[in-house]
Amino acid sequence: MFRDSKKFRNIRIGINDILFENDNYLIVNKKSGWPCTETVDKKRPHLFGALKSYLKNRDKVESYLSAPHRLDVYTSGAILFIKNKSLNKDIDNLFKDRKIKKVYEAIVEGKIDSEMTVSHFLKESKTSVNGIKKNLMEVVKSGGKKAITNIIPIESSDKFSLVEVEIKTGRKHQIRVAFKSLGHPIVGDSDYTSSYERVDQQCLHAKHLSFICPLTHEEISVSAKTPFNIENCLDSEDQNSFKYYLFNKPYNVLCQFSKTHESEVTLKDYIDIESVYPVGRLDKDSEGLVLLTNDGKYKNELSHNETNIEKTYLVQVEGSPTQSDLKKLENGLIIKGKKTLPAKAKVVKDFELWQREPPIRVRKNIPTTLLEIKIKEGRNRQIRKMTAQIGFPTLRLIRIKLGPYDLMGSLLPGDLLKVSKKL
Repeated sequence: MFRDSKKFRNIRIGINDILFENDNYLIVNKKSGWPCTETVDKKRPHLFGALKSYLKNRDKVESYLSAPHRLDVYTSGAILFIKNKSLNKDIDNLFKDRKIKKVYEAIVEGKIDSEMTVSHFLKESKTSVNGIKKNLMEVVKSGGKKAITNIIPIESSDKFSLVEVEIKTGRKHQIRVAFKSLGHPIVGDSDYTSSYERVDQQCLHAKHLSFICPLTHEEISVSAKTPFNIENCLDSEDQNSFKYYLFNKPYNVLCQFSKTHESEVTLKDYIDIESVYPVGRLDKDSEGLVLLTNDGKYKNELSHNETNIEKTYLVQVEGSPTQSDLKKLENGLIIKGKKTLPAKAKVVKDFELWQREPPIRVRKNIPTTLLEIKIKEGRNRQIRKMTAQIGFPTLRLIRIKLGPYDLMGSLLPGDLLKVSKKL
């Protein structure tokens, strides 16, 4: 399984990874596979180091940062960092006094249909998993530390249950051990006896964190969207199965896994899944939906049937095109001696795009307009050439739909989601 591989993923922090920030705190939506702090392997990238670099590049000054708690490497979700050194002891006391609320979501094997509280004692021990010695936790009758875990069922299928979990203590691997002890291990958690492997992560996510700031007495309350659901956990991942993922490609990322220079940023910096390839490439300076799969036949079907597959883009242009201007796009334009197929174009209002790094250039006296453009072709930089030809240069280009696949409401830049094949 990938999690024991030495091919560690680079960690790149973007503005959309930050859930909350003020002068005292910073809360990040940690991705699965990101260690919170330095590990035994000193060369392995970690969130704390990446966050320090991000702040230094952004603020042009070295910032103070401390990490008062942790999430397991393959657990995703909201994690708190302290920016004000004077608050370290107070926040540590809030954790000890159980005054910081932490709520998780998990998908577990089997059916859980009633609320329950799991209370037991945990102790660390050396355990062999697939021939590898690991420091895991086990339930003991004496000599351990007490762990209290509240469980609330949300929904279930024939194989799995989606549950909400609130921990009253903060023990290592507490939630994972609790579900193992119940005979309902977390899906993808092979260390604690799950029979299902997931390439992208174990199904455990820190979805909510809240507390009262001891300095200002204001409530800090943050939520992070859960990146999985019961539907995308129905099948175990094996090496012979076909896999389908949606990826929200950030700006300035090459839509390929290979690198010609170490400084290049490619899909490899975000995705550590072997043998999947992009369908429907995007230019380096474009953003949005990319389908990844190891299903060669399906990839060829989509590629060779391109004129029947509609692609939808959000296009931020310089200036204010009229309906007459958009009609030119709908009628088709001559680009390099060949007429484009009819497009669909309209102005989009009251829509807030996620922030981009770096931001687009904006000229003080020239407005920008957000368009939705649908095409059934994939010619080189086609939309940019189309909008330029009618006098409105493209400033930002985001693909939000590719045939039956839809990005909006699912993924932030750099996020990956396992999906089912759609015809």
